[in-house]
Amino acid sequence: MAELALGIKAMDADHVLLLGQIDALVEQARSPGPSDRLVPAVETLLGSLRQHFASESALMHQHAFEGREAHESAHHAFLAALEGLRANLSSSYRVPIDKKVELLIGDWLQLHIEGYDAILARFLKAAGVH
Repeated sequence: MAELALGIKAMDADHVLLLGQIDALVEQARSPGPSDRLVPAVETLLGSLRQHFASESALMHQHAFEGREAHESAHHAFLAALEGLRANLSSSYRVPIDKKVELLIGDWLQLHIEGYDAILARFLKAAGVH
């Protein structure tokens, strides 16, 4: 996780939590069993993501970050995809769930941190936020 640290304490702490939840969910998805057993872990992740995204949005608004709309759009798209996954977990539709979880979540957070969040962090540091 050190390679993903951005130097913004709140964001870095959230990212550690989120990556841990994602790793646990992916590991659970690799274990045999019905897919609906993953619903609680997905709901926990959704709650953590919503809170983290709201914190980032507040920072972007507070500091008039010009890339806010694109960044928030990426957040909304990921939440919608994860909510769709949660709905499929509870339905009678079954796919190899470990592959579906890995494809959806996989490297998304890492790529988001290295892309959108790194840009935001550089902006925030220039604004005096640490």
